[in-house]
Amino acid sequence: QVSAFNFWGETDPTENNTFTLADIPGLPHISDVGYTSMKIYFNPLQNPAYTQFLVKVTDESKLVKYLDTNGVLVDDTVWATYAEFGGVNGKMVLGLHCNTAYVFEVKARNQNLVETDYGPSVVQTTSPAVELPLLESFERTTFPPSGWSEHIIIAGGTNWTRVTNGTNPNQTPYHGVGQAQYNSYNAPIGAHSRLITSPLNLEEIPQADLVFYMYHNNALSNRNDSIVIEVSYD
Repeated sequence: QVSAFNFWGETDPTENNTFTLADIPGLPHISDVGYTSMKIYFNPLQNPAYTQFLVKVTDESKLVKYLDTNGVLVDDTVWATYAEFGGVNGKMVLGLHCNTAYVFEVKARNQNLVETDYGPSVVQTTSPAVELPLLESFERTTFPPSGWSEHIIIAGGTNWTRVTNGTNPNQTPYHGVGQAQYNSYNAPIGAHSRLITSPLNLEEIPQADLVFYMYHNNALSNRNDSIVIEVSYD
């Protein structure tokens, strides 16, 4: 800060602050690689906590996206602090394509918005899609099965679980010793949850069949629960 001084006294100091340049971030680290997601940890080096960072993600088709603080990839640049990108816990990157290589690069900027160059990049490929045929009888006690995921659509709703015996009606699995269950009997009205398979490779099977077995109690006319099959091509 600068002040002026003469016989009559001293002026107030200037209000402008100047910041040193930010450090170029170090090499990012990738873990928890899945079919459509992976986790990134980047190295802030000696940058202070208020330093902002930009995470650029480029796929093998040269399409450029930027990581948002909620883990999704967006078209516009997103500057956020190390803590907002998960800090030492990293940030899960969502919505990726299976069997696709991604390049991650990170740059920083100081409080005067002066940007560094991108630091060293890291390349990681998501897991390849599962080849058909796929048989899933929910035999493994780990749930959801490897590559699968579950997602409650409405907060407060129930989620999918693995059971060895069903209720309402009482029954055992159609095949094997396990089955997936959604407790719609006790779920709030309007609640619903997705059970999502791992990505499936249909390129060599143009007419694939989906077969599943479902138990449902038709005796209670006031329990109008339902199941919907959704297919995503991306």
